[in-house]
Amino acid sequence: MKINEYINMIAALAGILSLVFVGYQIRQNTRVLQSQSNIDLLLASFSMREVITENSEVAALKIKVQNNYTGLSEIERTRYEAFVSRKFDIWEHAFKLNTAGLIAPSMWQAWNNSYTPLLKKTAAKEFWKKNQFGFSEDFQKHIVLEIRNQ
Repeated sequence: MKINEYINMIAALAGILSLVFVGYQIRQNTRVLQSQSNIDLLLASFSMREVITENSEVAALKIKVQNNYTGLSEIERTRYEAFVSRKFDIWEHAFKLNTAGLIAPSMWQAWNNSYTPLLKKTAAKEFWKKNQFGFSEDFQKHIVLEIRNQ
């Protein structure tokens, strides 16, 4: 063999090794993004719970909504709809992360299962009727399917 053939073989081998390394780095980066996405969702969920545990006024409003949504004052309804809006925002965020492949399917299923009961509540139904067009079209379709499946 000539020296040029050895150099070409070494260069080809180096190219293959570089591609393998790039593939490995992409996989590692995807795992980091998935982990960060899971942490972001957990923090958002914790902040929603914290609002209720840290603020007795919000906790009382939640109980009042459960007992008599139609009896709420305009201010109470507005405040609670803002609370529900945050829940839908988190749900849509999880939906988008799932669509992008940034959370594991099992994690998405857990999130979706935990938020789906929201659609049975009068306040959430009212919110969705008035505000659904503020969400992505794909998420709107997902919610429509969830409502049909109930």
